[in-house]
Amino acid sequence: MINRNIVTNLQTCCAGTSIFLNAILIFLIIKKSPEHLGSYRFFMIYMAILEIIYSVADFLISPQFVSHGSTFLIIFTKTNYISDPNVLLILGCIYCGFFGSFMFLFAIQFIYRFFVVTRSKKLETFNDYRIIFWFLTPVLLGAIWGTLAYLFMNPSIKFEEAEKVLIEKIDLPMDKFVYIGATFYQNDGLQKHVVIETLLMISFKLALMAISFVCIIYFASRTFLRLRALLSLTSQRNSRIQFQTFYALVTQAVIPITLMHFPCTIVLVASVFDFELGYYGGICAFTSALFPAIDPLPVMLIIQNYRGTLLNVINAPAGIFRKRAVSINK
Repeated sequence: MINRNIVTNLQTCCAGTSIFLNAILIFLIIKKSPEHLGSYRFFMIYMAILEIIYSVADFLISPQFVSHGSTFLIIFTKTNYISDPNVLLILGCIYCGFFGSFMFLFAIQFIYRFFVVTRSKKLETFNDYRIIFWFLTPVLLGAIWGTLAYLFMNPSIKFEEAEKVLIEKIDLPMDKFVYIGATFYQNDGLQKHVVIETLLMISFKLALMAISFVCIIYFASRTFLRLRALLSLTSQRNSRIQFQTFYALVTQAVIPITLMHFPCTIVLVASVFDFELGYYGGICAFTSALFPAIDPLPVMLIIQNYRGTLLNVINAPAGIFRKRAVSINK
């Protein structure tokens, strides 16, 4: 396993970067958004706020992933900020809930973009009180995700085989951390038996992920085809804004899939096949922390209004120096 201090330091850097960049993005969305963005601005702000909360949680609990045979665990280390094991466990389950929330939030954003380009009457559900339903859906699904972790993956469920190697793997005594996890097989001395509770829980979570992935792929492809068809029918400015927001959203969705869901899925699959991952657990912890630190960048760099504002801020000192140089020469 990668050195715990290295992983913790990387998580701290990622959390700070995430808070900084998402705060800038929220400012840009409020002050510099194109007129045609409509309610989509609220979803971008919502996403940025959730990523800040996720980064703070990641910093406070310093999660690390451990795979040992058919058992996978997520370790949450006690710190000066949080030493109560019950609080740490609840925060850990909330952290797990974000895995479900983010994917459904991206799915909803693709649904919104599809309604916009098709001028669907259902777009009205994003423009009145019904938008609350869209906002609450990711939170509700994340709560279900986290509740399942608390009920079926908490430390009261003993993982005897895993606990034998935990201290060695993370170099900490058992009273310095809490964990959640699951094991796919139990050995009764004669043969291995599948743990039905784990199988049902993971199947349900994978089903939720599959639904969100299907929604993303379906509505993203339909939106792209519709945008292509509308190129000759709408103004160049409007088409440019629509394509910019679409490409930014696609890139934003690819980042958590690549850095968050795909690595964690590998941990689950390895446990199913009773495979030891070794150093991969530390890599998974880092990539999950990295996701919110770079996820704001596509929106900031692809949407022209935001990119132009950032370039003006960056170039401002150079302009001041040029003016001073001209005045000195005169």
